[in-house]
Amino acid sequence: MDDEAAVQVYRAFIDGCVGVARTEVSAERIRRHGHTERNNEAALPLDQNEEARKSLLLQLDPAQREVIAGLLGDCRRGAIHDLLAHLEWLMTCDGFKMSWKGVDICSLETLHHDFIGRAAGYPWGRA
Repeated sequence: MDDEAAVQVYRAFIDGCVGVARTEVSAERIRRHGHTERNNEAALPLDQNEEARKSLLLQLDPAQREVIAGLLGDCRRGAIHDLLAHLEWLMTCDGFKMSWKGVDICSLETLHHDFIGRAAGYPWGRA
Protein backbone atom coordinates (compact mmCIF):
# COMPACT_ATOMS: atom_id res chain seq x y z
CA MET A 1 0.00 0.00 0.00
CA ASP A 2 1.42 3.40 -0.94
CA ASP A 3 1.83 6.24 1.57
CA GLU A 4 -1.22 8.16 0.30
CA ALA A 5 -3.47 5.11 0.69
CA ALA A 6 -2.10 4.54 4.21
CA VAL A 7 -2.85 8.17 5.14
CA GLN A 8 -6.41 7.78 3.84
CA VAL A 9 -6.93 4.62 5.95
CA TYR A 10 -5.60 6.44 9.02
CA ARG A 11 -7.89 9.40 8.37
CA ALA A 12 -10.88 7.08 7.93
CA PHE A 13 -10.04 5.49 11.30
CA ILE A 14 -9.91 8.87 13.07
CA ASP A 15 -13.06 10.13 11.33
CA GLY A 16 -14.79 6.88 12.37
CA CYS A 17 -13.84 7.59 15.98
CA VAL A 18 -15.29 11.10 15.62
CA GLY A 19 -18.51 9.62 14.26
CA VAL A 20 -18.80 7.26 17.21
CA ALA A 21 -18.15 10.16 19.61
CA ARG A 22 -21.03 12.14 18.11
CA THR A 23 -23.60 9.44 18.85
CA GLU A 24 -24.54 9.29 22.54
CA VAL A 25 -27.73 7.30 23.15
CA SER A 26 -28.60 8.74 26.57
CA ALA A 27 -28.13 12.32 25.35
CA GLU A 28 -30.40 11.66 22.37
CA ARG A 29 -33.04 10.09 24.62
CA ILE A 30 -32.97 13.21 26.83
CA ARG A 31 -33.45 15.40 23.76
CA ARG A 32 -36.31 13.28 22.38
CA HIS A 33 -38.11 12.12 25.51
CA GLY A 34 -36.84 14.29 28.36
CA HIS A 35 -35.09 11.41 30.11
CA THR A 36 -32.49 8.69 29.52
CA GLU A 37 -34.58 5.59 30.04
CA ARG A 38 -36.07 3.21 27.52
CA ASN A 39 -39.70 3.64 26.62
CA ASN A 40 -40.92 0.04 26.76
CA GLU A 41 -41.92 0.17 30.42
CA ALA A 42 -45.14 -1.80 29.77
CA ALA A 43 -43.13 -4.78 28.54
CA LEU A 44 -40.44 -4.52 31.22
CA PRO A 45 -40.87 -2.10 34.12
CA LEU A 46 -38.01 0.26 34.94
CA ASP A 47 -35.87 -0.73 37.89
CA GLN A 48 -35.28 1.57 40.88
CA ASN A 49 -32.24 3.30 39.38
CA GLU A 50 -33.95 3.83 36.03
CA GLU A 51 -37.02 5.29 37.74
CA ALA A 52 -34.81 7.62 39.80
CA ARG A 53 -32.95 8.91 36.72
CA LYS A 54 -36.18 9.39 34.79
CA SER A 55 -37.83 11.23 37.67
CA LEU A 56 -34.84 13.51 38.20
CA LEU A 57 -34.52 14.46 34.54
CA LEU A 58 -38.25 15.09 34.10
CA GLN A 59 -38.09 17.63 36.94
CA LEU A 60 -35.65 19.75 34.92
CA ASP A 61 -36.67 22.31 32.33
CA PRO A 62 -35.65 21.73 28.69
CA ALA A 63 -32.58 24.02 28.95
CA GLN A 64 -31.34 22.13 32.01
CA ARG A 65 -31.91 18.78 30.29
CA GLU A 66 -29.89 20.05 27.32
CA VAL A 67 -27.02 20.87 29.69
CA ILE A 68 -27.11 17.27 30.95
CA ALA A 69 -27.27 15.92 27.38
CA GLY A 70 -24.26 18.08 26.50
CA LEU A 71 -22.34 16.77 29.50
CA LEU A 72 -23.02 13.19 28.42
CA GLY A 73 -21.71 13.98 24.94
CA ASP A 74 -18.62 15.63 26.42
CA CYS A 75 -18.00 12.55 28.56
CA ARG A 76 -18.26 10.28 25.52
CA ARG A 77 -15.81 12.39 23.50
CA GLY A 78 -13.49 12.51 26.50
CA ALA A 79 -13.57 8.74 26.90
CA ILE A 80 -12.71 8.17 23.23
CA HIS A 81 -9.94 10.78 23.47
CA ASP A 82 -8.54 9.07 26.57
CA LEU A 83 -8.60 5.67 24.87
CA LEU A 84 -6.75 7.06 21.85
CA ALA A 85 -4.18 8.77 24.11
CA HIS A 86 -3.70 5.47 25.96
CA LEU A 87 -3.23 3.55 22.70
CA GLU A 88 -0.72 6.18 21.59
CA TRP A 89 1.17 5.84 24.88
CA LEU A 90 1.23 2.04 24.51
CA MET A 91 2.56 2.43 20.97
CA THR A 92 5.24 4.90 22.00
CA CYS A 93 6.36 3.27 25.24
CA ASP A 94 5.42 -0.39 25.08
CA GLY A 95 5.58 -1.57 21.47
CA PHE A 96 1.81 -1.70 20.92
CA LYS A 97 0.73 -2.13 17.31
CA MET A 98 -2.68 -1.79 15.71
CA SER A 99 -3.44 -2.18 12.04
CA TRP A 100 -6.48 -1.75 9.83
CA LYS A 101 -6.61 -2.71 6.16
CA GLY A 102 -2.90 -3.48 6.35
CA VAL A 103 -1.94 -0.06 7.71
CA ASP A 104 -0.17 0.35 11.05
CA ILE A 105 -2.61 2.91 12.46
CA CYS A 106 -0.47 3.94 15.42
CA SER A 107 2.62 4.75 13.39
CA LEU A 108 1.20 7.55 11.27
CA GLU A 109 0.16 10.50 13.45
CA THR A 110 -0.94 11.45 16.92
CA LEU A 111 -4.24 9.69 17.45
CA HIS A 112 -5.71 11.80 20.21
CA HIS A 113 -4.55 15.11 18.72
CA ASP A 114 -6.08 14.34 15.33
CA PHE A 115 -9.27 13.15 17.03
CA ILE A 116 -9.62 16.45 18.91
CA GLY A 117 -9.07 18.49 15.76
CA ARG A 118 -11.51 16.51 13.63
CA ALA A 119 -14.13 16.46 16.41
CA ALA A 120 -13.82 20.27 16.53
CA GLY A 121 -14.44 20.43 12.77
CA TYR A 122 -10.93 21.20 11.56
CA PRO A 123 -10.03 19.93 8.08
CA TRP A 124 -7.21 17.50 7.51
CA GLY A 125 -3.98 19.46 7.15
CA ARG A 126 -1.85 17.78 4.55
CA ALA A 127 -2.69 15.44 1.72
